[in-house]
Amino acid sequence: MEQFELNLGLELVVRTSHKERIREHQRRFYARHRERLVKENCERMKRRRAENGDRLRARAKELYQKNIEKKHQQQHRLYHTDIEASRTKAREWHQKHKGQSLEMAREYYHANREQVLERARLRRLNNLEVKRAADRKYRLANPKIRLASGARHRARKNSAAGASYTTHEHIDARWKMWGSRCWICGDPATDSDHVKPLVAGGSHFPANLRPTCAFCNGSKNGKWKGVIHAMKHAHTIAERKARKEST
Repeated sequence: MEQFELNLGLELVVRTSHKERIREHQRRFYARHRERLVKENCERMKRRRAENGDRLRARAKELYQKNIEKKHQQQHRLYHTDIEASRTKAREWHQKHKGQSLEMAREYYHANREQVLERARLRRLNNLEVKRAADRKYRLANPKIRLASGARHRARKNSAAGASYTTHEHIDARWKMWGSRCWICGDPATDSDHVKPLVAGGSHFPANLRPTCAFCNGSKNGKWKGVIHAMKHAHTIAERKARKEST
């Protein structure tokens, strides 16, 4: 036992004193046999993943969740180091793994639906002119889809309660009642808004119609969580529009 410990100690002394020489020898050996070593390592990793795939994925997921903030910061830094290269790489990966990418996007959307919709809404409001230009370009490029969308809206409007009752005179009276001003922000009105949206089961009776401007009508969209929420949401939209115009 003592002899073994002595030999081990001598080996450590030799390795420490010849550290650089050993490293240089390892570098030369790797350079001479690089292709074979890389191939063997890849095959070994493939076998390991095939034999322990579920365990390795679970372990990777556990480590990611444990260090999620650090990972997000690292991904953020890498993305902003070269944005165009990062986007190109992401597009290439998406094209190569389209099915997997779409499945991952669906899973993320269902798990974080409210956050995704809120981010999309804020992005649309902060880039309203860009969004409108993109919408116009899409409508011109896809006239059949635009016509189908208009037909769906007319069908909802025609099938809504009050569709056969409300006339242009009723709508003019509602506009005069509000002074032809947007009921949300007070600017000159350009559209007629269904306070409770048609998609949420709102009626086309005059009581549900109010004048609105294009910005507020687009910001309000089809959301409906009750009258109180509608008034609070309208106040938020008006404040956002005022901030946008002041900048």
